[in-house]
Amino acid sequence: MTIKNAESAEIRDVEVWFDAEGYTTGPALCASFPYLRKGAIASAPLVAAFSDQVMTVTENVRVRGEVRVGYTLLGAPRVARGETTLSIMNRNALTWSDARILASFVSPNDPAVLDSSKFLAGVVRSKARMELDSNLQYALGIFEGLRLSGIAYAADPQTPYAAMRARPDQVDYIQYPYQTLAYRGGDSDDIAALYAAELESIGVPAALVLLDDEVLVAFRMSGGESTTRGAFSDAGDFIFVDGEAWAPIRVAMLREGFLRAWSDGSAVVKKYPEARDRFFRLTDAWRRFPPAGVPGIAASTRKPSEDQVRAAFDNAVSLVVAKEVAPRAERMRLSFGSGGGTGKQHNSLGVLYARYGMYAEALTEFQAAAALGYTAVAVNIGNVAFLTGDYATAAAWFDKAAKDRPEDVAAIIGLARSLYELDRYDEADALFRKATNYMPELAERYGYLSARLTGTTARASAVMDRGGGMLWDE
Repeated sequence: MTIKNAESAEIRDVEVWFDAEGYTTGPALCASFPYLRKGAIASAPLVAAFSDQVMTVTENVRVRGEVRVGYTLLGAPRVARGETTLSIMNRNALTWSDARILASFVSPNDPAVLDSSKFLAGVVRSKARMELDSNLQYALGIFEGLRLSGIAYAADPQTPYAAMRARPDQVDYIQYPYQTLAYRGGDSDDIAALYAAELESIGVPAALVLLDDEVLVAFRMSGGESTTRGAFSDAGDFIFVDGEAWAPIRVAMLREGFLRAWSDGSAVVKKYPEARDRFFRLTDAWRRFPPAGVPGIAASTRKPSEDQVRAAFDNAVSLVVAKEVAPRAERMRLSFGSGGGTGKQHNSLGVLYARYGMYAEALTEFQAAAALGYTAVAVNIGNVAFLTGDYATAAAWFDKAAKDRPEDVAAIIGLARSLYELDRYDEADALFRKATNYMPELAERYGYLSARLTGTTARASAVMDRGGGMLWDE
């Protein structure tokens, strides 16, 4: 707005305020000027302190706003008022002048999102394979759960993403996650906002990749870049940023399942070099565009059965594991030669299987290594017993390994972890301290061993928090 001093003398202590009753929390200070000489003109932006009421607007509305200018003239206070009309668009409105604005629709504290994601995460936690990247498993489980919920990709006939993305001056319509859950589908930007919100709501960091014709979601792996490069056969399946590994998911392929969506997402990133330039973490985007909460959302959502989710999760994990393990295992078996392989070779193959949760196959290879006189395999057999919940057997194997090699940190920490699960906390604590004397960096990784928690409190931790992280003897 512009204001002109039409008084008979200069005015001082000028303040410009704006308010739109019913849609703001009160008058907002727009600008202030120490003085304006007679006849002077000044300009000021109009700003408003909007209330949550604006998030109830489902259709474009026009509301009355008031501008108030307070000032002093010759020492006496004065006020001038003027009215204006304010247009408020519906709460689903968006323009693509800054693509990061999509982050404001990614609302992880949405009650409907939490109802869905916490249910799916609970199922994943009960079926998780301890040695497989935990964020990968949660992301997989959430994706499969949304698929089973009947959510499907469909280009918006009124405002298709690709067309609106090319016209940043036009107003687009984006669904909030609770709407996508209720409508059972949406465009790629709608599904991306939902999937990213569910990931963030369970603590899996998410990012968006805004391409010209679709939106991808990426999630951060639990392990960093070096760990991920070592554990997975194709580094091209990931986006590496600042030492972090991110898996790109093509959410438009929701109906095709997680592995296909990940494969296609990786292919898209490889095909379009600019994809990496259009990657942004939600935590970074939220600094400029924080998530917007919508009042009055029903917390209950339609969900698939636990049995359906468990079956889909097991199947999808098996597909991911087969993709990674089968070719590598075949190459290792070919290296065995006509002699059938050495104990060390069988042990290495067993470690490969074990890292991907194939414990029966791993144990077969470890036992073959032991039969060939490879004594170092004791720790690995103990690891498999631990991962399958047979803590007494695990403790026996770790104890054997520790007696054979008293300074073997893997054996000592394995024995400590097994005794802890058997409620022998003092012994576990003593072994933990012995192990950290050899390797101080283990203190943070396995700190729970010295916490001296009660059995009930300790076991309240999620299995994925205390399980996994095995030290394999390769």
